[in-house]
Amino acid sequence: MAIPRPNPAPRVKVFTAFVAIIVSVVHVPFVVAAACFRRAIQTSEISFKSDLIRSLARNSTRGIPLNVQRKINRPKDLERVLGSNRFRHLRGNEICKDVLTEDFAGYWICQGSLESKQSPSKSDVVIFWIHGGGYVLGHPLQPLAAMLHIAQGMEAHHNLSVSIFALEYTLAPEAALPTQQNQALSAYTYLIKDLFIDPSKIVVLGESAGGHLALTLLCGIAERNIPKPQGACLICPWVNLANTGASFARNAHKDILRKPFLDWCADVVMPSSLRQQDSKYDHLLNFAVPSPNGRRWAAVLPPSTWVSVGLHDMFLDDIRSFVRYAAAEGAKIVLETGAKMPHGWPMMLDVLAEKDYLSIPRGEDVTGVMKGAEIILKALVDVRLNHS
Repeated sequence: MAIPRPNPAPRVKVFTAFVAIIVSVVHVPFVVAAACFRRAIQTSEISFKSDLIRSLARNSTRGIPLNVQRKINRPKDLERVLGSNRFRHLRGNEICKDVLTEDFAGYWICQGSLESKQSPSKSDVVIFWIHGGGYVLGHPLQPLAAMLHIAQGMEAHHNLSVSIFALEYTLAPEAALPTQQNQALSAYTYLIKDLFIDPSKIVVLGESAGGHLALTLLCGIAERNIPKPQGACLICPWVNLANTGASFARNAHKDILRKPFLDWCADVVMPSSLRQQDSKYDHLLNFAVPSPNGRRWAAVLPPSTWVSVGLHDMFLDDIRSFVRYAAAEGAKIVLETGAKMPHGWPMMLDVLAEKDYLSIPRGEDVTGVMKGAEIILKALVDVRLNHS
């Protein structure tokens, strides 16, 4: 019997899609008017154009059914990346190889080299990539161009062979924690026990909700006395599902996130039954605290951890608290901030650049085109060198 994918392709009726389009169109003038009124009565640190873009992004989920949002967010055309000038030569190299088991699923974006496949166990670095999306949206292949650029950069500029495994975890509300934690643990165990990958080669990378899942994975690794990975890169991690940091109010009109939507996401992935003090999973709610589940952060985090956050991100204060507590408890951790940047800023830097990047032929210099991916690449290399 075939094993089903964790997240089947969403089905959207024509009428539902039509209503969603109408709702989106109706929202636009109200969002624009609200932004203009707000700027008329108070000063803003950001330009009108940035304010408008962030306001539209912040309200893009309002009134839109979840299956429609998933349909919009799901990667529709991998051929756009794999058939581009930049990567057309990689056809047949087992790029984006599917992995589907009863315990976890994902994709090998590349194995050892983009040019020629080799065993991941022989790679210098193995990236365990966990996508974001509030636990209810997102797909492991969404940042495909960025992942391929990072793999190319590792090999071309740092002489490091790299394998990238992108986890596909079950989205909420179809599943709640600890399902996603167990899937991540099964995938990590598969890497080190089935594929014989040295944990000292593995870097866990999580973005937004994927950053939270990365921390739940590291907690599970510590609780089970499994060998820790080499490092962690956490991109704007959602460290506190209670959403209580002061920056939620301070950055409410500067970020692309909307607190009511985040509160709903948190409720469906971690319902109240898991938040009770007698629950063995209550420590997964908030990582912006000392000693999760009685373990010092030095015992939970890997030898080197890099964290990024924009100064206009709603998660800012919670992330700062997490980093401060982790450092105080002996963890080697670095925080990089983006001035006037919203949530997900390294990934957002590449949204408009991706089309131009993919049009550049193989062999031509692309330095500075995918700035967000290059920030992540540098962090990955630094994490590896700090451990070495």
